[in-house]
Amino acid sequence: FGYHHTDGAYDYAGLGWSVLIGVDPDHAFATLDATKKAMNIAKAAAVLASLLLGWIVGLLFARPIKGMTNVMGKLASGDTSVEIPSTEKGDEIGGMARAVVVFKDNMIQAEQLRAEQEQQKVRAEQEKRTTMHAMADNFESSVKTVVTGVSASATQMRGNAERLSVLAGETKSNSAVVSSSATEAAQTATQVAAAAEELTAAI
Repeated sequence: FGYHHTDGAYDYAGLGWSVLIGVDPDHAFATLDATKKAMNIAKAAAVLASLLLGWIVGLLFARPIKGMTNVMGKLASGDTSVEIPSTEKGDEIGGMARAVVVFKDNMIQAEQLRAEQEQQKVRAEQEKRTTMHAMADNFESSVKTVVTGVSASATQMRGNAERLSVLAGETKSNSAVVSSSATEAAQTATQVAAAAEELTAAI
């Protein structure tokens, strides 16, 4: 209900009436109730729209990011055979995917370089062993050659010593013969001298 007493206006004193107005509450608050209902509907619609938008964002962004995270985890564990998705996209996900592809290529190149270094190391070890074996064989061959030469020289020196010994024996034998001949010659000279004395006495 609403009440108001009229006091006229300007120079008019009015009639001294009062006004009492009564309005049905349902009719009076119909607009407010409708506004509340519209606000509740808008609120529910906003919540549903937010959920729907979150689901769409999850499909468009969260799932690719999760997949990219899984791919990066596999790369971090050393699995370079994993495929990188979303590389054809032009958004941030595509840029991230292309960056992960570069990371994967660098890992593959590093792995190849490491494998080549290991192969070079193995080849170097093999060449080192081969060189050492060759040096050992050459040294053994040289030692054998020297030993063979020394042995041959020793054999030759032994033969020379034996020949010198034989020559020394022959020289000793010849010396004995010469000494015996000298003795015989001295005896003959003595006999000749005696015969000469006898001849002189006889003359």
